Amino acid sequence: MKRFRFSLWYNDVSLAKKLYFVMSVIGIFITIGLVALVVSLESLSGIRGYVNGEDLWLKAQKDGVYNLSRYALVGNEKDYIAFLQNMQVPLGDKKARLELEKENPDYNIARQGFREGGNHPDDVNSMIELFRRYRKFTYLDEAISIWTKGDNEISKLMAVGEKLHREINSASPSEENISILLSQIAPINEKLAVLENRFSETRGHGGRWLEDFILKTLISILVIVAVTGLVFTVSLNKRIANSINDMILVAKKVANGNFTARALTSSRDELGVMSLSVNRMIANLERQFNEINAVQEKLRTKTKQLDHAQQSAHIGSWEWDVPANSIEWSDELFRILGYK
Repeated sequence: MKRFRFSLWYNDVSLAKKLYFVMSVIGIFITIGLVALVVSLESLSGIRGYVNGEDLWLKAQKDGVYNLSRYALVGNEKDYIAFLQNMQVPLGDKKARLELEKENPDYNIARQGFREGGNHPDDVNSMIELFRRYRKFTYLDEAISIWTKGDNEISKLMAVGEKLHREINSASPSEENISILLSQIAPINEKLAVLENRFSETRGHGGRWLEDFILKTLISILVIVAVTGLVFTVSLNKRIANSINDMILVAKKVANGNFTARALTSSRDELGVMSLSVNRMIANLERQFNEINAVQEKLRTKTKQLDHAQQSAHIGSWEWDVPANSIEWSDELFRILGYK
């Protein structure tokens, strides 16, 4: 089985195919670059979505803690309703996270969860793609782990709220039980604050790494496109220039009578075919030149023999070239007539 060698194939294909190949390679890299650019922009959009989502999550959590604490102190049902409304943001994000963690998630549920979390609809798809594409990435994996712990603390906060609501709405509310439940809110809030800081820090590291990676990837693709185009262009230009210069040099040698000169034929493209044609033409010229030389040598020999015979027989001769209207006299005829 023959092994494919790119250098031999590229050397023998036509110039048109060489140009098509170079354009195809550059086109492929440009396409890869455009795809990478689209993915990069989508990833950056996803990062922006999570930054905004983090702000919404943080604000809702802080406001929810305030509403729940006020509800424990005042007992106003509006504060509890406000608490539940604020909790819709982290609960909506949790719904999206749990769905995206599945092997075959329902993206409609994930979109609904992010929208319930107050995220802008234009950012939702980018957030989903970022989650699924880079889920196993170190920074994102750590951020999701922190996010999960935060959701666990939110669940504890919801449980405290439900207990407070039952206690306050009971027939005989216990101030002691309410105070105990109120005292549980602050530790949860403190843990959430720590987790929020860790999440922000991790998300920041991940975002910077991803931006740096995207920038380096795009620059690398641009460099590859430029270098590839330059290398193939210079190589093709050098090939054409060398072949043409070689044929010019051979033509000059032939013009000076050197019929042994031959053009280089290192390929089977148009330049190689042209070189072969030039070599065949030179070979034909050399053969014809040798034939002419052989005939001229025979003529010189016959002329010498004729001159010798005329001298021996004392016979003169003359030739009249009608087209040129000129007459050539033999030496013996001159001597017979007494002319020099």
